[in-house]
Amino acid sequence: MSLPPRGRRTTGAARRGRRARECGPTGKTPGRRFTGDYLLAVTTLKSFARTVARFLTRYGAFRAPTLAQPPLPLGEMTSTEEAALFRLAGRLERARPWSSRVPDTVP
Repeated sequence: MSLPPRGRRTTGAARRGRRARECGPTGKTPGRRFTGDYLLAVTTLKSFARTVARFLTRYGAFRAPTLAQPPLPLGEMTSTEEAALFRLAGRLERARPWSSRVPDTVP
């Protein structure tokens, strides 16, 4: 068995000399040909998704700088939502107190 050129990875099917599987968008009907590069990309994407999922299972909440929708105008948050945020902030403070910490300054 020969190895692929340096820096290029192939799928197991490609290494065994098999042709790309033919199927349609549903995966059941003929019409679309998936190449080794496509299959490698899908495999890599799924592997990365599993890695991210494992990482996120260690945390009960995940903060991100982006929003699924525009932010509420000031004063529009309900008291229930506000109370939930304060409870979360309290839990974070107890877990890793930050009141005595100051950010590093950038020269």
